[in-house]
Amino acid sequence: MLAAVLTQAPAPLTAGGPVDAVIEGLLRKEPEKRLTAADALDLLRPERQADTTVPVSAPPDPTLSLARPRRRRGPVVILTSAAVVVVALVGFLVWQTLPDGDRGAASPTTTTTPIPTPDGYTEYDEPGFTVAVPTGWERLENPVQWLGGGEHLKLHVTVYGLDEAPADLLGFLEDFEETEVGDQPYHDRVRLAELDGQVSGGRAAELEYVYQSGSAFYHELVRLVVTDGGHVYYLRWWAQGDSADGARDEMSTHRGVLTAILGTFHVD
Repeated sequence: MLAAVLTQAPAPLTAGGPVDAVIEGLLRKEPEKRLTAADALDLLRPERQADTTVPVSAPPDPTLSLARPRRRRGPVVILTSAAVVVVALVGFLVWQTLPDGDRGAASPTTTTTPIPTPDGYTEYDEPGFTVAVPTGWERLENPVQWLGGGEHLKLHVTVYGLDEAPADLLGFLEDFEETEVGDQPYHDRVRLAELDGQVSGGRAAELEYVYQSGSAFYHELVRLVVTDGGHVYYLRWWAQGDSADGARDEMSTHRGVLTAILGTFHVD
């Protein structure tokens, strides 16, 4: 069921008006085609002015919930950051079947236990998790997100409440990877590994790969955290470049920020 939530197309929209356009724009598969927060607010502003008595919203998804016990089920939580890169290449993507040897242990630099908030970072206690981001980044609502540093380096954190969490984290990430880039002309897996030790009372695994989508190349890291209580935290971070090597270089340039943010992330 988790794979369906993350990889399948959403059900037809029924809210009507600009709300449908905003939801569709935020759910586009290609990162470069998704609406920005400013674009979404611009689309919704006429709707909000026209009707000030009954707010319009998408119907709730019963499969989603926040991780903190005894709280009502809530929306997807998204954490977004950014850095600078310009993209101007044309191309399509390819799927390469990679051997089981790509599965491995966690890298020596992987942080699995929370670290103190670094200097220059601000800690946020959100429903279900706590994280620190660079001080000065803008925090937005609906969904919760932080913006800062440019346009093309992004981190998303999504919280799912499920009756049964996936037992095989590596298998789930492999299925996710195939769904994401299975029909694309360029794809290179960098790493697939379980993280050593417990992560906030649960298990974790990471997938890292480089791929091309439309005219852009992305170096993406996906971390899956499953708690003993059955909640799933799904973190995606991608860097964008004008070539596969450009995306790798961009990820390398900002790896320190990613390491700091993920190092401070922990679930309640």
